[in-house]
Amino acid sequence: MNTVPEVGIDPLTMLDVPPPEFVSIARGTGFDSVGLRLAASTTGEEPWPMTAGSPMLEETARRLDDPDIRVLAIEVFRIDPGTRPGDYEGGFEVGHGWVPAN
Repeated sequence: MNTVPEVGIDPLTMLDVPPPEFVSIARGTGFDSVGLRLAASTTGEEPWPMTAGSPMLEETARRLDDPDIRVLAIEVFRIDPGTRPGDYEGGFEVGHGWVPAN
């Protein structure tokens, strides 16, 4: 049993840092996990190009291919009365396999 708590870092800590670099910084400074933002959280925020098949997503995935760092959460999924499950299919596709099932 692991008695040492896991320490993660959230993208709000460094919103201006692209996800691949964010992963490298987190790993290099001793964090165990990261949260990744796949969509903008506000209308004024410019989202990173993290869609399925994008070069930035591929580079992020490459940097996550290290047992010393993992994804603990993906964000942002806004829900309002007009939201349909298919609206977030791309985000679920990107996050599949990164976020632990338990």
